[in-house]
Amino acid sequence: MKRFASFEARGASSGVNRGVRSMGIVGVAVAVLALVFAMTITDALSETRGGPGIDVLGLRFHVKVEDLPEPYATPSVANSARRTVKPSAATLQVPEGFRVNLFAGELDHARWMTVADNGDVLLAEPGPGKITILRDADGDGDADINQVFLRGLNRPHGLAIHDGHLYIGGPRRIIRAAYRVGDLEPSGKKEVVSGRGSLGQGGGHWTRNIVFAPGRRTFYVAVGSEGNTNPEAPPGNSTALQCGRQWPNHFRDRSEKPGRD
Repeated sequence: MKRFASFEARGASSGVNRGVRSMGIVGVAVAVLALVFAMTITDALSETRGGPGIDVLGLRFHVKVEDLPEPYATPSVANSARRTVKPSAATLQVPEGFRVNLFAGELDHARWMTVADNGDVLLAEPGPGKITILRDADGDGDADINQVFLRGLNRPHGLAIHDGHLYIGGPRRIIRAAYRVGDLEPSGKKEVVSGRGSLGQGGGHWTRNIVFAPGRRTFYVAVGSEGNTNPEAPPGNSTALQCGRQWPNHFRDRSEKPGRD
């Protein structure tokens, strides 16, 4: 990446030579200081590896697309997270008046959560394909109820509570299950509410977050790309999904086999 230290010079419009002649001692001193400043920035940057590493007022970085390397010009490098044992003295530093404690442990691929009005935590665990409800029944800050609300799902992620239902975002479709605040299990069968192909094929970046619009009649789903560098078109029939009794029939998809949410 190229680095540039940018300076702006303002002079009269009567020509460079004339401007130089009229600089005088003060002008020469300013020019010398500017040169020293530029050299200082250049030296500081040359001594820094992996980025500027310094904060210099007025420093600019200019990156041009044509100067960037082509995709896959260098080998891809993975830097995956590794689980390690927590040191016995490790603690979280929080502001005065705050306290941190373990609410729930021994979870299986906890990824996303939403909190109901009664304080129940609804947790998506995409690895085992389930939604879990965590409840602190006695108010001591510890979840003493750990109840599976739904299981057998395909990598559930996004969660949203709306109008007597829990909406769940899967890689290929959105489903909903009947849910009232305080429930520990659904009162009816789950149903699909997104059209076939509206979320893509579920490859690559598969997490699907759900957000309801202010009017609560429409919700939006985040659909990530299937890769990191390849150009791709958005899903062909993506649309804003309408909620409630006025759903168009084509938003319901009952042709896919169960268990492929």
